[in-house]
Amino acid sequence: MAMQTQPRFRRIRIESSADVDRLYPLILDYLREPARALSVEELVITKSVSSYQLRALTDAQEEVLDREEARDVSAETGLIQLVEGMGIPDIDVNQWVRMLTWMKPELVTARASISGAYGLPATFSQRDSLFAHHAAIALLSLCPNIKHLTLRDAGYESPLPSLLLHNNYNKLRLQLLPNLRHVSILPTDELIISDERFYTTMDFLGHFRRFHRLPSIESIEVAAIAEDSGGTDWTLHPPSTANFSSISVAHSDLSSTFLAALIGAPKALRSFSSSVGGRAALGGGQSMMSLTELGKVLLTQKETLQSLDLDIDDYVLESRHDIPDLDYEDDILEYHSEDEWFQQDLADSKGPIFMSRVEATREYGGTIGSLHDFAALRHLSIGVKALLGVPEQKYDAATDTVALVTPEAPFRLVDALPASLEGLTIRGYTPGENNVYDAQIAELLEGREVKLPRLLQMRGVSGDTIESSKMVGDPDGASEQGGILWEPEDRETDWLEV
Repeated sequence: MAMQTQPRFRRIRIESSADVDRLYPLILDYLREPARALSVEELVITKSVSSYQLRALTDAQEEVLDREEARDVSAETGLIQLVEGMGIPDIDVNQWVRMLTWMKPELVTARASISGAYGLPATFSQRDSLFAHHAAIALLSLCPNIKHLTLRDAGYESPLPSLLLHNNYNKLRLQLLPNLRHVSILPTDELIISDERFYTTMDFLGHFRRFHRLPSIESIEVAAIAEDSGGTDWTLHPPSTANFSSISVAHSDLSSTFLAALIGAPKALRSFSSSVGGRAALGGGQSMMSLTELGKVLLTQKETLQSLDLDIDDYVLESRHDIPDLDYEDDILEYHSEDEWFQQDLADSKGPIFMSRVEATREYGGTIGSLHDFAALRHLSIGVKALLGVPEQKYDAATDTVALVTPEAPFRLVDALPASLEGLTIRGYTPGENNVYDAQIAELLEGREVKLPRLLQMRGVSGDTIESSKMVGDPDGASEQGGILWEPEDRETDWLEV
């Protein structure tokens, strides 16, 4: 009986068991008629490979897996050619083909007759998810027009992260994802550690370097993540090595050092967006934020940066004057010395890798510094603290009182904004609460027509206070702690036909 032809798809999703069931016939369809795969522009891979089997395997199930290791796949010529054509290093082609044929109808039917533990139907959840990730890799090879890729943390057992890494550094025979433009990274869905009230620890720079060299790549986005407090993730990336031009990190607990690595990485950054809050941190606390560090690295992108959105004021607690810890920074470089991918980027890199070692070319005074020479900047959205300085507690011995005093910024705001600016949003400013801010905003409003003739849209400067994102203390009583739990917008991820 002839196999039924699949519809033409624009989006393919790998998330549920029902999605996984559709993959094997789809791959065969694309092998028979490669032109049918050209319509696929988006791939969503949100099914992770668990590091454990959901239920213990019976002896009968173990026998199935043992037989699977020796199953003859020599007749699967199309899949063998597909795997060999990618040129993945250090793999067993037959094992890969066995995995890609795990969902053949006759094999699925044979497994259905096996009983699982406790008299329940047999499941091979881990093997099914491994098949899904091998199938995803096959689709990356078969669908050259994918423009948007959405991923979760794949899991330690998945072949996908290593494959993407080799592909990014052009180590495969076949370049995958030649037309990829946008990457969306989602937090893990592991049942044990997933709790949407808290930030998810993620090796985001690890994801970053699986795509940053691709020829058509433009943007990457992530939300609700935190750095690994154990220091096992990547917090350093050689500057001027990435083809990304747009980066968005929303509602996340990341230090200025981490953000500086992201800002400095692109060869030509055009849009950068970062916000804090909306989640609670396990164990409390927050990442360190140095405005000087951010100001220095932003300066390296001043010729191309068109849009900057920094909603980080709730993490800016005081003016910091950083003294570099040279020994610590040398230790970090030593830690990366044996990583071939990092060393390849480092060899191609231009510019300093540590902003703390860069001499300041302007005064920062507890702000991100003047932006007057950011010739491409058209849209700026920023907190008033990051823009104009942080109120500090000062003790008055004469009156035995402590008051909040805002140091004067080393510039006048109306002179510190570029003439190219078209839109300005200032978060956290309320007229009458801070004399230093009031004076700066008044000068801006008075001089904008002459000094900023393109600035037609202004928000948050005339009593229309726009609140900054707030840290969440107790996630079970978040509204009383000042910060509200952030709810991500629903995304359309279902299969989409042409």
